[in-house]
This record gives sequence, structure tokens and C-alpha cells, in this order.
Amino acid sequence: MPASPDLPALLRARSLILLERFLGLCDRDPGRPTHGLFDRTFWCYKLLDLANARFQEAALHLALAAPHARPGAAPAIRALARAAVEAWARLRHPDGSVDEVYPFERSFCATSMSAQAAALAWELLPEKPRVDFAPTADWLAARDNPEVANQMAGACAALARIGRITGRERYLKAARDKFRAIAARQLASGCYAEYGGPDVGYATITMALLAGYHEITADPEALDSLRACEAFLLDAVDENGLYDWRATTRRTQFLYPSGLAALRSPVIERLASGLRKDVVINPLWMDDRYSIPLAADYLLAARRLDALSTDALSLEG
Repeated sequence: MPASPDLPALLRARSLILLERFLGLCDRDPGRPTHGLFDRTFWCYKLLDLANARFQEAALHLALAAPHARPGAAPAIRALARAAVEAWARLRHPDGSVDEVYPFERSFCATSMSAQAAALAWELLPEKPRVDFAPTADWLAARDNPEVANQMAGACAALARIGRITGRERYLKAARDKFRAIAARQLASGCYAEYGGPDVGYATITMALLAGYHEITADPEALDSLRACEAFLLDAVDENGLYDWRATTRRTQFLYPSGLAALRSPVIERLASGLRKDVVINPLWMDDRYSIPLAADYLLAARRLDALSTDALSLEG
């Protein structure tokens, strides 16, 4: 299905409006040991004992936003994206994992999600950040959280991207194993399982990440899996991008668009209708912690809509 001509511009506008806000979260002083960190509560206000590694997903937003910044600003934005990836690498434990809420947590969620964003930012940046992704890939390959599909999809995408960066087949094999574990628990409705049941918002996060996995591997089973979830969403999401969230397992009310963009799904046009009417949750409505990954996904969706042909699934990242 061809996307409406203004859809990439609409998605970019709703994301790029947040660029200055995200820049304000970052320690931009290269002389400080916290340079490149985006958890302002940690590095500036010093109200926390550790930086939440998920804030470093801002690196991906900056890497995707740089080409659309005002003239002359792109080099500085890319430099901060590079600093953000390197700061993420410094946050890691020696085993490659990161913390989100408390010291020595070694969070599967935060490690998966931040790693996939850092790896894609690394690929997009012309001057590559100084980071060895292998310890994180090894840590993720050895661990699972099968009850939560979106976290498993984050690990899947991270491993696939690190496999592409490093050329190591074992990481691509680990990514395939993660995908198969997700698909084995996919519900009869087509929705991805979050704690044993359906959740529309998190299903779209899983789709966004598995679309990236498919781009790298061309795994036909992944495309079949994405289409099954799309069929569920076509029934669940109304013409304005809204759905009944009250009976879902995690009660989310958002939609991540980049997986929908990869499929040229009609659901993304429904989201667009809701955006034009200001009735659906968009990145500007969310707090710093959750606006960053959603805003990045809006830019990735616009990029995919620009790059894809009408008839083929051939993703950019």
C-alpha cells in the first residue's frame, strides 16, 4: 500500500520538534567524565547514584535527526550522537550489561534496548564511535526473558546489528535463536505475547525491532510473523490510531510506527489520522524517559517509508 505523500514529513515533524529538548538533556562538555550522558537527573542534578542507560538511546535519535537539522548543525549533532554511544559503552559492566534502575542490576531490558539503538547509531554515523560491542552481544546471547516479547526483540535486533558490524556469524545465529523464541510464543491472534497476553503498544515495539532483524537476515519466517501481528492490529486499531487498551496485559496506549512502515501497513495511515487530529499519544506528550525511543522510531519510520518500494520489504536499519 503506498503511503500518503506527506506521511514521512508528518512523522519527522512530530519527532524533530523534540531535538532541542533532547540536546538539553545531554552533558555536552567534553571535559567532563559524564560527557555524552543523557540522564540529566544523574549528571546534572545528582539526585541518583547511577545513570539510566536507556537515556543513551538518544544517540539513535540524534543520528537519524542530523540530516534534517538546520544547515551547519549536523556535524555537532553527529558528534553528540557519537559521544552518546561512547558514554553508553562506559556505563557497561565488564560483562557488557547495563543498569536501568539500581546498581548492579544488569537489566536484560536496558541492555537489549540500549544496545540495539547504540549499534544502529554506530552504523549511521560517518565517524564511528569507539566501542567494542562484543561483550554486550555475548551477554545477550547467553540470556533470555521469554515472557516479554519486546525485550527479546530488542536482543534479537541488537545481536543482528552487532553481527553485521563485527562480521561474526555467532551473533547472527543468536539473533535467529531469539527470533524463534519470540515466534514460538506468538499468540493465536498474531499478537506478540507480553506476560502471556496481547498488548497493542508493545506489539508495535516488537514489530519495529523484528523489522530491523529481517532487513539484516532476510529471514522469511520473520516476515510471516510480522504479517501475522499486522493482521491482529488491523482488527484492533481504529481509523484514528486508537484501540481499547483496558483489557491488554500492559495497558499501553501508543503505537510505534517503524515496523508498520516496513510493511506498508494501513495501520500507519490510521496512526497518521490520529496525529493530524491530535488524538493519539505522540512523542511530545511523553516524559523524557519514554519520549526518546518513540521519537527515534518516528524518524526510523519516515526513513523506511522513503526507502521502501511499494512491493518489497527492504529495510534501512
